[in-house]
Amino acid sequence: MKHFRTAEAGLAVALSLTLAPATTFAAPSQADVSSEDTSITAPSNPSVSEEDREAADAQQAEQDARAARPAPQLPPASTPSAPSTQTPPLVTAQPDGSVGNDKVHILSLAGADCIVVESNGHFGIVDAGDDNDYPDGSDPRYPWRANIATWGQEDQVRPYLDSLGVNSSNLDFFIGTHPHSDHIGWADTLIHRYHPKHIYTPVYDDSYSVSDAVNPLWDNQKVYDDLVTAASWAQGAYGATFNQHVKPGQGDLIQMGDMLVQIIPLSPGEEYAHPGKLANTNLISYTAKITAHGRSAYLSGDLESGEGKEDYVAGVVGHVDWLKAGHHGLSTSNSESFLDALSPSLVMNTGFEFHTPDRLGLPALRGRYEWFEAYSMHNAGIPALIGTFTPGGITHPYMNVGMGHTFASTTPHTYWFRNGKPTPTRGWWKGFYDGWHYFNGSSSAVENGWVLDKGNWYWMDSTSNMAVNTWVQDGDKSYWVDDSGHMLRGGWYRIGGTWYYLTGSGAMATGWLQDNGSWYYMQANGAMGQAWIHDGTGWYWTDPSSGRMDAGGWRNIWGSWYYLSGSGKAAEGWLFDRGAWYYMAPGSAQMRTGWVNDGTGWYLLSGSGAMRSGGWIQDGGNWYWLDGSGMMLTGWIQSGGAWYWLDPVSGHMAVGTATTDGRTSQFASSGRWLGYI
Repeated sequence: MKHFRTAEAGLAVALSLTLAPATTFAAPSQADVSSEDTSITAPSNPSVSEEDREAADAQQAEQDARAARPAPQLPPASTPSAPSTQTPPLVTAQPDGSVGNDKVHILSLAGADCIVVESNGHFGIVDAGDDNDYPDGSDPRYPWRANIATWGQEDQVRPYLDSLGVNSSNLDFFIGTHPHSDHIGWADTLIHRYHPKHIYTPVYDDSYSVSDAVNPLWDNQKVYDDLVTAASWAQGAYGATFNQHVKPGQGDLIQMGDMLVQIIPLSPGEEYAHPGKLANTNLISYTAKITAHGRSAYLSGDLESGEGKEDYVAGVVGHVDWLKAGHHGLSTSNSESFLDALSPSLVMNTGFEFHTPDRLGLPALRGRYEWFEAYSMHNAGIPALIGTFTPGGITHPYMNVGMGHTFASTTPHTYWFRNGKPTPTRGWWKGFYDGWHYFNGSSSAVENGWVLDKGNWYWMDSTSNMAVNTWVQDGDKSYWVDDSGHMLRGGWYRIGGTWYYLTGSGAMATGWLQDNGSWYYMQANGAMGQAWIHDGTGWYWTDPSSGRMDAGGWRNIWGSWYYLSGSGKAAEGWLFDRGAWYYMAPGSAQMRTGWVNDGTGWYLLSGSGAMRSGGWIQDGGNWYWLDGSGMMLTGWIQSGGAWYWLDPVSGHMAVGTATTDGRTSQFASSGRWLGYI
């Protein structure tokens, strides 16, 4: 697996996998770590010694002397390997049966592999982590490619090896599992500095790859060539052996004190070693099973579940006590059947918890094994997971390492692990891909509920994530949480350009609200009403800028007249004010002028809106008769001793001839009836 500096730089800041309570008016702080989760300060980088400089100078001189990269070593394509019998183990140190001196150190490099095994003062190393040397495109043999790793972990690896006392006299072997820089980037420097007596790595060449798109080449060729060149130098400089063709039963066993190391090549037939045959460089790894005192650990390199490799390994390895998860714990490895076959009591993935699929985490959640991951260990200042082989099992010291993990297939989704096991805890934890989570005395994070912390309320959603910058629906109430997750309450808040009122409990106000002597209308969505508001009973006018309800009298609004009662409600229908009747249109509350029909009859309203009444009224060239109530009359009326006919539909006074009562009548120009014709 490859990791890249552009992502790594962000992780150093963005990721924080420690428990901490929330700070006031800010996102929960990781600075205030709870007593259960005390941070351990990581050691500072030691200064560069003169010995280091000399080793580096020697390495550079050796590299400068290379004229060309070694030619790829192709196995014969036509001649199959003959069956062979198991050769005796390579013995680097005789066993003495002592207990307590056989250990495995899985370094917490978080995205790279370096594993040290030791027995009775002798050491072996599987992978070396990445280095700071990478192709910049200046050498045509090693072109620049996107996603080439541009950082390394030598400042972590070298001090740790030195602290163990690894040196040129006690490093018995080095295994470079496969040509990825996160596994063998620092291998050439390691060889020059520590002089391993036996060196193993599979044969490789970029030409073997199907394509760069299918099997990314990154800086594979360079790191491989650097390792091969360093191994060739070691052969001449101090008589090291260099084996690139390990086969089952042939050179695959190393006896180092009480520890037996079995190298398990994932492609023992090297069938990939032909142009265009290699689809996945991870699947050519040299993996290793370590056994001592009847207990074993499997170091899987970048073992993948594809191409039947895990099934093959399961048949060879069988049960182990410890497992270094395949491919840093990613979803392309560690199938359920593989985990079942090996049934380890402890699993460590050398990647990040957020890369880990449920199938690796769930067994740990259910207590099948302890589970550690490198990034959380690194953040806790713990350089390595150290296991000691004993007849009773592989033991390790208690490690105060807290790790949160969010599962996709469980409810609640986020759980807390300590010392490799689900553990009740309290406080905040921030995930990488999601947000903040809160533990309240359980191993599972709170979900679908409120958390009170230091006087602030926080809502944890259905995925146990702390809600931020959103409305929270809890029952029939709505609450707003800000970008710190704090629930707002007790007053006016402008949210998304709209005003809302949140009660003392934080619940969003709806309906009529009185505040400081003024009335406001909060709509069903909580937004403050502005301008015309209909509350289901009638219309109310609220100031467009302040939202305050207006009341008490006539108002000209946007060119129309309205009458607002003392309650603020706009009058509708007939209104009597200061001795005159007005008609306010039902539905709109607008004052009407001219003719209106209120459902009982027609009425004429003046330009001021006042109703006309009491006798003859001329309008638009026609005469009408309005009674004392203002209603327009129709049919026969008598006025001043004369009869008049008012059209039954229009109310117009008849002149000339008109049909009345089924007969033709004659009318004077004044409308007076003259008789039938």
